[in-house]
Amino acid sequence: MNKLAGHKANTVALMGQWSFLLILGLTSLFAETIFAEPAQAHPFLNSAEPQCNGNDPTILMCDDYEDGSWFVTNADTAGGSNNPVNQGWAGTIYATDPLKQNFARCGGQGAVGTNCTATTAYRNQSGKGGQAWHRLGPQTATNYMNIYHREYLKFSPGYKFGHEKWTFYEDGSTQHGLTQTPFGSDMFDWAQQQGGGCPGQRCAQNQGKDLHMIPGHWYYMETHLDLANGLVEFWQDDCGTNGLGCKGPGTLRLRHTGLTWSNTSKGCCNFHQENWCPAPGGAGECAGEVYRDQTVWATRRIGPMGAPGGDTTAPAPVTGLMVLP
Repeated sequence: MNKLAGHKANTVALMGQWSFLLILGLTSLFAETIFAEPAQAHPFLNSAEPQCNGNDPTILMCDDYEDGSWFVTNADTAGGSNNPVNQGWAGTIYATDPLKQNFARCGGQGAVGTNCTATTAYRNQSGKGGQAWHRLGPQTATNYMNIYHREYLKFSPGYKFGHEKWTFYEDGSTQHGLTQTPFGSDMFDWAQQQGGGCPGQRCAQNQGKDLHMIPGHWYYMETHLDLANGLVEFWQDDCGTNGLGCKGPGTLRLRHTGLTWSNTSKGCCNFHQENWCPAPGGAGECAGEVYRDQTVWATRRIGPMGAPGGDTTAPAPVTGLMVLP
């Protein structure tokens, strides 16, 4: 055999060895991908928004619902809020998702150009829709005296506004107050639950910029509760049908001072992301579906996504999720 023939033989042998190693490596990678331990959900930080990456101690809780789920089991089933699949949520025991999608809707349905959102599902009865409770992190004995809460909401086209409760701010035993759309109104205000400071316990929008909501549009909303100084305020803006239209820091719509509460010793918050309205035939009944997305709780102003003073990056695609049957 000449030298050229020998060289070709060695080359073929080396190529065979490298091919074998490549196949072996790919096989190992495939096996690791299939059989690896699935990523576990965090009880407080479940959002790809950069400020929710765990490096900012002022951020207490986030959920962007991009995993395609609000909660999987209710508060009384399979561990409730302690079950990792629920990501800290204690879901309602009074309703189930009629579409069996864990009270989430995906396929480009989320705010700010995202894929998924939480939903009440369609309802027209008291308590018969998606709602859940959550604590703020980290778990503390004193909770917080000064708190901010941001979310995006969209009322479905044709929505009938009722006398509706939206988010309760409480310490686990005392309800300090809540956001509401009262008596069929298409505007948000604040309702005092324990204490006083507003006529009839209703603190209305009072900045001369009342915002009436249009079904089918996304709305940025941020509430500030300062229990130590008797202050409630919130910012709200119309972000358009895709939720991308809120570019400023948020417009102040409501600010009430001199409020009092009967018990603030435990601070805030357990919060109840509710959707209550009266039963059909009652005064203030509602009808329709409401999307709630990009939830963040913090000890400082949050602002709209993509706006100065807020986070400027839309959530990235979520990876490493555990797929449930």
